[in-house]
Amino acid sequence: IQTQFDDKGNLRTEQSVLDAAITALSKTDGEKTQVLLLKEAKNKKTVEFARACIIEAMGAMPNDKILEFLKETASPKIQPVLRIAALKAAGSAGPPEDFIDILIDALKAEEWQARLAAINSLGKSSGDKVTSALIGAFKDENGRLRENYREALKKLTGVDEGLNGREWAKWWEEKNKPAEEKKDDSKNFAKTQIDEPTYFDEPILSKSIVFIIDVSGSMLDPSG
Repeated sequence: IQTQFDDKGNLRTEQSVLDAAITALSKTDGEKTQVLLLKEAKNKKTVEFARACIIEAMGAMPNDKILEFLKETASPKIQPVLRIAALKAAGSAGPPEDFIDILIDALKAEEWQARLAAINSLGKSSGDKVTSALIGAFKDENGRLRENYREALKKLTGVDEGLNGREWAKWWEEKNKPAEEKKDDSKNFAKTQIDEPTYFDEPILSKSIVFIIDVSGSMLDPSG
């Protein structure tokens, strides 16, 4: 992994090669390997992106020392690239119970990549606390992460209330009412519709669209 980056942190090879290395590393085992990885993850002389890859792989081999390191690295005070790697690592084998609050707090992170890592990791856990936190944060999300919230909540609840966070909030509120207060909406239930933007009938979840115009010489060829 270390050899895949230059001194400035630029990737020297294909992303698929790096992904394969991370996957292979995450499948290694043994105390000796864990000690070595922990040492390299803490080594500030190692390229930051390489450290992030090692941290992400460590999530599949948690022990007390690794979990403590991941908690420290998931702090908002840590460089974003390392923090995001730690948040991803937390969900590799299902986040430990004492990691849940850290992940919930990360749902408010400024970096969308950190929020994404927290959403995905929380989607591998369980419990009303996690479900409530995801729904609460979902209400304020208006970008592409809505699809990730939806998928995480589908795994946790077994239901699908779509891409509207407010609909999930209504469902959650109704679900948690005492039985005598619940409404029977089975015949007259209509979800609130939101005006979703589309491009040639494809839904747009992100906040921005990038148009790429190919002006190379090959585009002058009538055959394409």
